Amino acid sequence: MNHILTDREQRVMDLIIEGKSNNEIAVELEVSVNTIKTHLRHVFRKLEVENRTQASVRYLRLSK
Repeated sequence: MNHILTDREQRVMDLIIEGKSNNEIAVELEVSVNTIKTHLRHVFRKLEVENRTQASVRYLRLSK
């Protein structure tokens, strides 16, 4: 996983798996919601998925 996603993208995915919203993630990471959306677009592209659910499943599988 280390070579696919940046550390920040991995942190965003960890928070998504915890069930946090974009707003909650932005507050926790002290960035804007738009920054979180940008990270998610990059994650979706890198993992070749279209939504948060697919990203979560793929992320968990690749993390094993």
